[in-house]
Amino acid sequence: MTFLEQGQAEKIKGAWHLGGLIFAAGATLYNLGALIQRRERHLLVNAAVYGALTLYETAKCRHHFEPPGLRGRATTNQ
Repeated sequence: MTFLEQGQAEKIKGAWHLGGLIFAAGATLYNLGALIQRRERHLLVNAAVYGALTLYETAKCRHHFEPPGLRGRATTNQ
């Protein structure tokens, strides 16, 4: 299945992760807002889990939307 190979349909895969990023960021903000209102422990756990997912999806989006020549390399502005 060529779609799953690296370098194939990267924009589509990036868009999928972007959807996950939007969901995770929204869920993080919702749970933080609810935590401020209700101070329930599970809301803190939810916010932490969704926050971690937000970081993961951010990294995946960057990976899929990077130009192919830069993929997997650290970039510096010197």
